[in-house]
Amino acid sequence: MADELLVAVGCGTGHVHVVGCSQKGADAKLALKASTLLAKRPMFAAPLDSTHMITVSQQLSDDDTTQGALLSVAFDEESGATRELCRVPTGGKGPCHVSVSPNHRWCFVTNYETGHISCCGLDKATFKLTAPLCTVRQGPDDYTGKGRQDGSHPHQAVASRDSAHVYICDLGTDSVNRFKVSEEGQLVFVDALQVRPGAGPRHLAFHPTLPVAYVLHELDNGVTVAAVTPDGRLTIAQVVDACVPGDYDAPPPFEFYTANNHAAEVVVSADGNIVICTNRGHDSLAIFHVNQGTGQLSLTSHVFTKGALPWHAAFVTQDLLAVTTQFDKGLKGGGFLELYRLQQDGGDQTTLRFVDALPIEEPLCAVPL
Repeated sequence: MADELLVAVGCGTGHVHVVGCSQKGADAKLALKASTLLAKRPMFAAPLDSTHMITVSQQLSDDDTTQGALLSVAFDEESGATRELCRVPTGGKGPCHVSVSPNHRWCFVTNYETGHISCCGLDKATFKLTAPLCTVRQGPDDYTGKGRQDGSHPHQAVASRDSAHVYICDLGTDSVNRFKVSEEGQLVFVDALQVRPGAGPRHLAFHPTLPVAYVLHELDNGVTVAAVTPDGRLTIAQVVDACVPGDYDAPPPFEFYTANNHAAEVVVSADGNIVICTNRGHDSLAIFHVNQGTGQLSLTSHVFTKGALPWHAAFVTQDLLAVTTQFDKGLKGGGFLELYRLQQDGGDQTTLRFVDALPIEEPLCAVPL
C-alpha cells in the first residue's frame, strides 16, 4: 500500500480539494494538499484512475445555465494540482450524480431537476468525454410542483458488472429503472423495480460477490434488498426500516427537509460483510451485518459523526472509510472530511472507529483516487 493515498473532495463552494491520507504512522492522517475553484457545486464525482476523475457542475458555463456540465479532470500526483481536460453538457438541469461503466467506455449522468439521463463516451487513452450520445427520460412528462415526488427525479446511475445495463434510482417515481446500453451508447428502457410508495430511492450499491443490490431510501430511511436475476432484473427480497432508531424524534435540521432524517449514501465493504448507510439529521452511520447466504441485512449499531449531515461515504482502502459531513453540529458552516476504520467491537460484530477529521467548507463528495 502506498504511504499516501489521495482523496478528491467536491464542495458546495465550487472547490475541489485534494487531500492526502497518510499511512506512515500508527494510524491514518488527513492533510490538505491543493485546492482549485473548479465547478458550480460539484455534487458528485467518479474516479477514473489515480490521477483522473469526472465531476458534475451545475451549469455548463458562466453564460449558459440551461444545463449542467461534466468535467474531466487531471491531478498532479505529487502536488495535487488540478486541471480541466474537457467539459461537455449533461443534457439536462441539476446534475447530481456521475458514474463510469466498469469497461470505461461510458459515463452516465443523472439530471435531478429535469429528469434526464445521459450517456457520454469516454476515451480511455485521453480521459476526454464526448457530448451525450443519448439522453433519455423515464416518467411523467410534466411536474406537479408538489414536493420532491412531483415527477421524475433521477438521483443515481450505476452500471452492471458487465457494463451491459445501467440502473437508475429515481427518487421522484419510487423506481429503479433498468436500461440496456447498446454498442453505440444508446439507452433502451428494459424494466423497473417499484419500491414502496414514498420511499424515494436515492442510491444503490451492489454486493461484491452475491447477486444482490442494496437500494437506499432517502425519504423514509429504509433499505430495499433486491435480488439480481441472471438476466439483470431486480426483485425485492427484504425491506429494512432501521437506518435511524424508531424513537428518534428530533425536529428536521432545515425547513426544506420533509423529515427529521434523510438517508444519503449506501456503501458495501470489500469483503461484502458490512453495509453502511449515512444519515443526515440523525448524523450517524448505520452499520448492517450481511448474511453471506442470502445477502439480507440486520442492523448492528449506529456511529455518530463529528460533523452534521453526512452526505457521502466511500472506502479509501478495504478498512478505511471517508465520510463528508456538510456542516458543523451547529449547522452554521464548517464541515469535515472524516475518516473511520472498520474494526471488531470486542465481540463478533464489526463497527467503525473514528480516526481523523479535516475541516473543509461544505464538502459533498469524497472520491478516492
